[in-house]
Amino acid sequence: MLKTNIPFHLFFLCLFVLQLGACKVMEKVMKKEEKAVVSSNKNDFTDEKSRLGYEIEKIIYYETNLNHEETPGFVIGIIKDDSTYFYEYGHTDFNEHTRINKSHIFEIGGISKIYSAALVQVLQDKNLISYTETVAQILDLKEPSEHAQKTTILDLVTHTSGLPMLPFGFGIRQKDAQNPYVNYSKKMLIDSYLEFSNQYSNDKKYTYSDYNYALLEILIEKKLKMSWHELFAKYIATPAEFKATGLQPELTATSGFNRTGNKAPNWEFSSFAASVGVKTNATEAINFLNLHLDDSHKLSKSIQKITEPYLQLEEKEEAYVAKGWHVLVPNSYHQILTHTGFTAGHRAYMGLIKKTKTGVVILSNSEVELDSLGLLILRHLNNYWKAN
Repeated sequence: MLKTNIPFHLFFLCLFVLQLGACKVMEKVMKKEEKAVVSSNKNDFTDEKSRLGYEIEKIIYYETNLNHEETPGFVIGIIKDDSTYFYEYGHTDFNEHTRINKSHIFEIGGISKIYSAALVQVLQDKNLISYTETVAQILDLKEPSEHAQKTTILDLVTHTSGLPMLPFGFGIRQKDAQNPYVNYSKKMLIDSYLEFSNQYSNDKKYTYSDYNYALLEILIEKKLKMSWHELFAKYIATPAEFKATGLQPELTATSGFNRTGNKAPNWEFSSFAASVGVKTNATEAINFLNLHLDDSHKLSKSIQKITEPYLQLEEKEEAYVAKGWHVLVPNSYHQILTHTGFTAGHRAYMGLIKKTKTGVVILSNSEVELDSLGLLILRHLNNYWKAN
């Protein structure tokens, strides 16, 4: 069975627990060479990076379940005011031959949607597409279903189209659960949509769905007559000067490992690349976050638009969906932009608070959960959600 991102209601439940400070304190067995070098006093460190590293080590050791017997390595990137810091833990595999570092490329799974939303916003701002265009219009359907007539590009970007997580019949066509999209073509996706779209109801309510961005990819490729990879390279990667971020097969991610410790295949895509197919490294992921803060960059005006809350989630006064991002407002604090992602052998977290200019990226070569660590670090950077 295909593993997908954590259901959104459970995701928020976990985050709300963290925001209230009810973090589980755990003791862990860590390899001696990987264990935190924790001083008895953070004032023993004379520079900001070391002091922050000391606090991160305490969070890892006392407030998470993370250990190096399950996760060979991970990289943490931090934005704090105008500074960026990187902390590298572990190795590229369990054999400990090569230290992991900020230049290693990782798969980021569902966080790909943030990058895709940024691309769509750039295309919108250049008047190459319109958020109001419908599925029926772009596919030029002669007898469109009500769903195709009603569903817009904006609905897909904001997960308000009413589409399920995956197309009907996806699992039947799946040949490898560890590499689920390699054989599922865009034609299969469109055929499934046309056959079953009359069963979908677009009530403009939020439902997190990989299907949304997979269909979005096809629509925009058809309209602009360019591949998603070409569009991303032209309108995002090139102006951002990204060399290690994108969808192209020649960007080789570091080996990833599943929960049993076995090496997992890197994902390949015949479809769904816009949804879960982006790869990047910690350096460029932090640079991408900085584009949300830097008003002077040519992409920033467009990228900052994707952070605006679009729809408040039902029965969740502190939660919203934006374009690609999810937005939390714990205890009336500043807006927290957050997203997680995973593949068969990688995990990723990305969080940002624009108001305080703080951000966290975590990239891991294991599918073992680390989302709570990202939020805990972001919480520490913001004085435990106390206004500043």
